[in-house]
Amino acid sequence: MIDARRKLAGIFFVLVLALPVDATAQAFLYTPPDAVAAGGIQGRIVDPQLPLLQVLATPRSHPERVYAAEIGGAQRDSFRFTGLPMDRYDLVVIYDDRFFEGLRLNRGDNTLQPADVAQIEDIINRSEPFFSVKIIHRLEGQTGRGGTARAVCTFGRERLRRTYKLVRLRQVGPGWQVERTREWLAIDLSQRGRIESKHNFVEGLSGIRVTDHVRDLGTLRL
Repeated sequence: MIDARRKLAGIFFVLVLALPVDATAQAFLYTPPDAVAAGGIQGRIVDPQLPLLQVLATPRSHPERVYAAEIGGAQRDSFRFTGLPMDRYDLVVIYDDRFFEGLRLNRGDNTLQPADVAQIEDIINRSEPFFSVKIIHRLEGQTGRGGTARAVCTFGRERLRRTYKLVRLRQVGPGWQVERTREWLAIDLSQRGRIESKHNFVEGLSGIRVTDHVRDLGTLRL
């Protein structure tokens, strides 16, 4: 029975990797739009002049929710969210070789000490052994027992997969533990690409207020 389950799990994993990025993401990762919410966000990104893979929006009051935009325009440089409940949203903009984000990782000042950072780096590197490479792009949190931290990361396995994740950790006394992870987008590396990608924090992608209409951000330069 155990062997049969392992075989089925392996088949399922291969099928997921074989799906196009958008199909996989929509099926497994993202929060459906709210049918009764009139809010939204739209914009067009002219710098960098690259086709968008995905744009994501996370509400401040419900950070576990992640909404995916519709990508459009002749150059795939425009995005539009609809069905967003009223809130403030942080955006993540993903291209083939880079990504930009405006996430609020921590309320208040970042009080993590060098010992915290070293422990967090160690526990993230030991997590999810399927991925041979883990890159921590940004990390903030509160030191001390019961403290929490969040990290923006890239996890990858050469010639197979690169995935962007938000990792939440908690200080449980003896040390830090990974509490949960939230995947944003998985990219197939079997035919192209490297694990490493460029990362930038952009203040203009942070805390965008959405009410009862689609907010137009206009032309953006990241």
